[in-house]
Amino acid sequence: MRNLFNIIFIFFLPVLTHALPVSLKGYFPKALGETVYIIGFKDFISQTEEILASTTIDANGYFHLSIKLDHPSPLMLEIAFYRLSFYALPGSNWQFNSEQFQVTENGNPLLPQSTLPCYIHGPLTDSLLRNMNAQIADFLDSAAYEIYLKQNTTILDTFTNKTLTINLFDKKFQEAASYQLATLYPGARLPLGFNAFHELQPKYQSWHFCNWLEDYLAKALTRENPLSANSGLTRDLILAINQKEDLQTVRKLLSQHFQITDSLMEDVVTLAALKVFYRTPIYQNKSIINLIRQVKETTSNNDIAFIAKNLVQRFTAFLPGNQVPPYELITQTGDTLNPAKTRGKYSYFVFARKYCSSCLNSLELLRPLYERYKDKLQIICIFTSHDTLTESGFAKKMNYPWPVVIAGKNYDFLRTFQAFSLPLEILVNENGNIVAWPAYRAGEGLEAVLEKLLSKQPNPPKAPLQRKW
Repeated sequence: MRNLFNIIFIFFLPVLTHALPVSLKGYFPKALGETVYIIGFKDFISQTEEILASTTIDANGYFHLSIKLDHPSPLMLEIAFYRLSFYALPGSNWQFNSEQFQVTENGNPLLPQSTLPCYIHGPLTDSLLRNMNAQIADFLDSAAYEIYLKQNTTILDTFTNKTLTINLFDKKFQEAASYQLATLYPGARLPLGFNAFHELQPKYQSWHFCNWLEDYLAKALTRENPLSANSGLTRDLILAINQKEDLQTVRKLLSQHFQITDSLMEDVVTLAALKVFYRTPIYQNKSIINLIRQVKETTSNNDIAFIAKNLVQRFTAFLPGNQVPPYELITQTGDTLNPAKTRGKYSYFVFARKYCSSCLNSLELLRPLYERYKDKLQIICIFTSHDTLTESGFAKKMNYPWPVVIAGKNYDFLRTFQAFSLPLEILVNENGNIVAWPAYRAGEGLEAVLEKLLSKQPNPPKAPLQRKW
C-alpha cells in the first residue's frame, strides 16, 4: 500500500503546460437576457476573484463563452449572484443546462443557498471530485462526532485510504483528493505519502495545495500553538510582527519550525501564514499588511510579488483613507451620481431592499438626520433587488428626500461594493475617501459619529467610526 501512494505522489512533480482554450456552453431558457459570468482567482493564496469572461443568454436561452487556462483551476459560473463551482482543466469542454432556473431575486454568493441549480457536464476529474465531496458530506454526517469531539481519526484514515485507492488513473483527481482529504483532520496533517513538511514542493499554482497549506498553517499556528506563555512559536511570530515588523525573523521562525530549505517554499509559507494571522481577529493588524508589502518588495520571484500585491489589495480595499471605488449611477430622477458629483460633502451610502425590514427601518431613522445635516451630508439610497420595477415603485411611494438608485441588475457595481449582506452602509468624506465601511447605522451610533465629523469644531475629538460586521 505504501508503494502505491509513493507512486501516486510522483504525479505531484511540477508539469509545464501551455494555455489552452476552455469552452463553456449553457442552456437556460427561463433566464433570457441575464448576464452570465465566469469567475476565477488571480492567484490561489490571496483568492482574489476576477471576472474572466461574461456574456448574455440569448433569446433562445443559450450562451457560449471561451477562456484560456494554463493550469487546472476552480471556476464559478454566476448568474444574478447565484453560483456553481467547477474544476476546469486546460483544453476542457463544458455544458451547463437548467430548464427550470429563473431569477426572481438576486442571490448572495457568500451563502450556500445561492448555489446555481443546473446539470453540469465536464471532464472526468471534475465528476470524480464532485462525487468525492458528496461522499465526504455523507461520511461527516455520521462520523463528525467521533472525529472532532472524540479525536478518533482511525475512521478518517480508513476513509482516506479507500478514497485514494480508486481511480488511480486520474492523476489530477489523486493530487486534488490527497490535499483535500488532509484538511478533514482536526489537527494539522500532511497529505498521505509525505512524512515531513520539507518534502513538499511549493505548488502555488495548485488550488488544492494552497487550500491545504492555509488549513495546515491555521491549525499549526493558531490551534496547536495558541498565543500563550507555553507557545514559543506563535508568541515569537506575533512579537516579530507587532513589535518590529521584522520579515526576516518571521521567515526564519517559520523556516526553522517547518524545516524549510527552499527559498520559494519559504516565500509561499510566509505569505500563507501572514494571511492566516490577518484573518484571525485577535491577531489582525496593519503590521501584517506591512510585512506582506515587504515580501512584495524583496522577493525575486514575480509570481510571489503578484500574490503579495493581491493580498494587500484584498485586505486594504475598503480600509478608511482609501478612495471609494469608481462608480456611475443614475437616480430615479435621471440625475447622474459619481465620485466627482458628490465631492464637497460627506456621502452616506445605504444599500437596501424592499423586503428587508432592517433596511427600511434604517432608512426611516435617517430622515431626521438628513434634515439636520443635509447641507454637509449627502445620503444615497441604493435598492439592490432583482425586481427593479417593484422596487422603483416602492421607492417612489416612500418619497425619500435623498437620491434613490435602483441598481438590482447593475451586477458589476454591486460586486465592486460587495453589497450582498444587507443593509450595508458606507461613509465617505468630502474628498471621496472612505471613512467607514461598514459604517454605523442610524440609532446605533451614527448620530454621534456625524456630530463629531460635521460639527463646527476645527479639531473634533476622535471617535470609533467603523462598525464591526
